[in-house]
Amino acid sequence: MMMFHFYRNIFKPYGLKNDMFKTIKSNIAGLIRNIIESAATFGTPAHIPKTLMILKLDAIGDYVVFRNFIEILKNEPKYSGYRFTLCASASVKTLAEETEKNYIDEFIWIDTRRFYTNYLYRFQVLRLINRKGFEIVIHPTYSREHISDKLVYASNAVVRVGNSGNGSNISNSEKKQFDSYYTTLIDTETDEKILKFEFFRYKKFFEILLNKKINLNKPFINLVDTNTSHFHDMLSRPYAVIFPGATSPRRRWAPSGFAEICDWLSSHYNLNIVMAGSQQDIDIASEIIRKASTKKIINLTGKTKLSELALLLLKAEMLVSNDTSAVHIAAAVNTKNILCISNGNHFKRFIPYPAEVCENFCYICPDELEKNINNNEYLKQKYLFGSDLDINEITSIKVKNIIDKIFSGKND
Repeated sequence: MMMFHFYRNIFKPYGLKNDMFKTIKSNIAGLIRNIIESAATFGTPAHIPKTLMILKLDAIGDYVVFRNFIEILKNEPKYSGYRFTLCASASVKTLAEETEKNYIDEFIWIDTRRFYTNYLYRFQVLRLINRKGFEIVIHPTYSREHISDKLVYASNAVVRVGNSGNGSNISNSEKKQFDSYYTTLIDTETDEKILKFEFFRYKKFFEILLNKKINLNKPFINLVDTNTSHFHDMLSRPYAVIFPGATSPRRRWAPSGFAEICDWLSSHYNLNIVMAGSQQDIDIASEIIRKASTKKIINLTGKTKLSELALLLLKAEMLVSNDTSAVHIAAAVNTKNILCISNGNHFKRFIPYPAEVCENFCYICPDELEKNINNNEYLKQKYLFGSDLDINEITSIKVKNIIDKIFSGKND
């Protein structure tokens, strides 16, 4: 905002309107970014043999769906003796450092928001990647975006492998430019009409890359039951986990609905309620607790690492969550019952889980999507890469009915 006023004050004497200020601001910012990228990659660092970087800047859920392929890559004979680096979003740090420590020699954590807003940080990150001198960079993400492709370019690696992907996060002209940053692009589309669950897309990517079939049927997390007595002592009885947060407001079911579900699980199934989420979810959790009648709520919102959340979900009787990272972690640790409340965002790409991947996964979506559930072409066009359906069209009565079916063993 300060920069906007700076540009406006410069050009105000010329009688330019606000939309023109914004255009000028955007053009100048683009020029500055280009200068930064050129400066950060100036010079040609020596490539270090047998160095490989895996690039994965997605959010937590996407990382959980992908992460098992790191071990497969590490154990591939052609990469024997290679030093592995994982460059990933800082949001997955507490999970990856514990679960990937046997496969990754070095971690590089990227604050994606800061990369967009802080020019000095952008320069430092690009310079760091450039000066590492990687021999190989592998970027398996299907919906590539600006930051990851810029890091691939900055790496100047001898071999740069990416997913040919789609243009949902970048324009057609940008995709054409960014495609040129790679030495190899892998096409994971076998049939445009098929709605491919993201785990299978990653599997296809690595099967093509390694030229072999991969014997992996689902994401999983092998957990070490570390000392978590600071919250496990509170969980002496069976409990359900409520995870009410989500990055996008469109994917957040109303706190009043979650409060009703807390009361339902407590009164009808005699379960303790564990409220979980990130620091950003604290206000939502507090509102739910205020609205709920039950006193059997343990609030751990903002108090658990991802690995601790995984342990909580492993031992829970049920998870009730929006379409967010918790459902993917729950599927990976095989939580007894998973109920995802979704507005249909990325439908059949990330949720619902196919039965062969997670048989404990149930989902609830708005009626408009549900009535077209068997029309794959409609689903692909409308919801594969986003949804504008109102999640609060889903009633608490509908959620309660599904819960009852789950616990009675009648859920389909």
